[in-house]
Amino acid sequence: MPPSLALKGYRFPRLAIGYPVGAYCRFALSLQDVEDFLAGRGRTVSHEATRNWVAKFGAQIASKFLRDRPQSADNRH
Repeated sequence: MPPSLALKGYRFPRLAIGYPVGAYCRFALSLQDVEDFLAGRGRTVSHEATRNWVAKFGAQIASKFLRDRPQSADNRH
C-alpha cells in the first residue's frame, strides 16, 4: 500500500486495508469473493467495508499496480 495514504481514524491497520483492496483491484473478484477469501485467512471484514475502502483508496492502489507492472520490450520477434 502506498505510504502516502492517510489511514488515521480507521480501525484496521494499513496492511489489513491494502490487502483486500489490492486483491479486488488486481484480480477479477467480486466484493463477496474478497470477503470469503479473507474469511479463509481468518479475517472478518464485510464486503461493505471493502467497498468503502475501494471507493476511497482503489484508484491509488490500482495506479501503483499499473506503475509496477513490467514494461514490454521494443523488440518483437
